[in-house]
Amino acid sequence: MPIKYTDELKTRAVDLVIHAQADPSTANGAIRRVAKELGVSSETLRTCVRN
Repeated sequence: MPIKYTDELKTRAVDLVIHAQADPSTANGAIRRVAKELGVSSETLRTCVRN
């Protein structure tokens, strides 16, 4: 059964990724790093960032 993440968590995670990607020193691996910190799947987070 797929895990359901709250809209608040998704929004916060996407904000963290966008902020990290804006800085060249933290852009590399931002999605993977944020996903690990929040305990979510990096592929799920990547999909949220794209949408």
